[in-house]
Amino acid sequence: MALSEKKDYHFRSWIFGSTTESYTKFDKTGNKLFNYAYRIRTDSLNIVYDVDCLDDEDNGRLVAVDRSDRLKFTYDAHTEFGIFQPEGITITPSDNIVVADYHNKSLHVINSKGDLLGLQFIFKDLNICDPCRLCVDTGGYLLIGCGKEKDEDYGKIFVVKW
Repeated sequence: MALSEKKDYHFRSWIFGSTTESYTKFDKTGNKLFNYAYRIRTDSLNIVYDVDCLDDEDNGRLVAVDRSDRLKFTYDAHTEFGIFQPEGITITPSDNIVVADYHNKSLHVINSKGDLLGLQFIFKDLNICDPCRLCVDTGGYLLIGCGKEKDEDYGKIFVVKW
């Protein structure tokens, strides 16, 4: 299904064992929070971080919302790179957010206030292509899942000491 066919999406949550549910569609001032919630993670304070797709080309942004439906920040790297295609997202033990930028073959490290702390061009620096998925394991290693390249039949997982 193409993104343009998708209609009105919203954040919906349930409490297991209860009939209570809540919908987060707009912030307290009536602004739409998400276009298409592509990947979701939470930090130790239960802040919701969403990789939000903006169009059919997977241009996107990172949206942070607290549990009271308040928008904390949006992170949009378009001004620096022209195209920002966030794919993978993970949260570090210190509540920093790591986002894999597929188009720029880079990792953006963002603090819980939405400030860019670091930028690593993983293809240029580490020869890692097509970052799609991220995970930080209990040993402090960053796992980077990548798509397969043209002449390969399989994807790869790179393990990087964080």
